Amino acid sequence: MLDITIKTPEDATVANVKDLRDELVSALKGTGRGARVVLDLSDTRQADSSFAQLIAAFKLEATSEGIEVSVVGMGDATSSMAMLACDKFQEDCALGSRKNPTKAGGEA
Repeated sequence: MLDITIKTPEDATVANVKDLRDELVSALKGTGRGARVVLDLSDTRQADSSFAQLIAAFKLEATSEGIEVSVVGMGDATSSMAMLACDKFQEDCALGSRKNPTKAGGEA
């Protein structure tokens, strides 16, 4: 079985996601059924929705071709929520600190 590890870039945004896309396409072409592709996100610190879409599309395509895909390196500092700035959104909107959200109709 062929194993390929692909390290994602530190800045995985629309400005440079094309290079990663090319690498993922090459992995699909260079492997076959039963191969395994590991996406290593440990170096990625910033990403945007283009990165998330690319990874989702790659995983779907690879799986349909019988290629196993796993994602590693997503600890606290590289959580997908943090990379996509969702943690900042939650903080700015006070969503992360809400313990008792208000129910519809204004009741807590």
